[in-house]
Amino acid sequence: MIVDPKRGDIEIELVTEADQRRGFVLRPSFEAIVEIEEQTGRSIFALARRIARAELGHQEVACVVGAGLKATGETVSYDTVGEMILRTGLADVLPPVGEFLAKVLGGTGQSKDDEVASQPESQGTVQP
Repeated sequence: MIVDPKRGDIEIELVTEADQRRGFVLRPSFEAIVEIEEQTGRSIFALARRIARAELGHQEVACVVGAGLKATGETVSYDTVGEMILRTGLADVLPPVGEFLAKVLGGTGQSKDDEVASQPESQGTVQP
């Protein structure tokens, strides 16, 4: 997957089951935010405060990473995400997770309407 900064994408490297580093993309989305808040029982603001104080636990990090991956269409189980974080090391995963949470708090700057408007129109026809 290619990182699209206009969509707020954040790149994260994780060590896979094959012990290989692989680049993944975390994408902020409304669905991801709701999933993160429901699974952790905390607001995005609370999670951002916790990561700033180095108090975010492995379970919370796995929720954030899993939801961000899911928003890009990745189909990785929660357990697999947790194992990849364990292999990679929590210290290496926290910076991109912090960037992801900051992007959610600050906004991606692009709406779904912007995505449609940026696509070329076909044959000069006007779309309603």
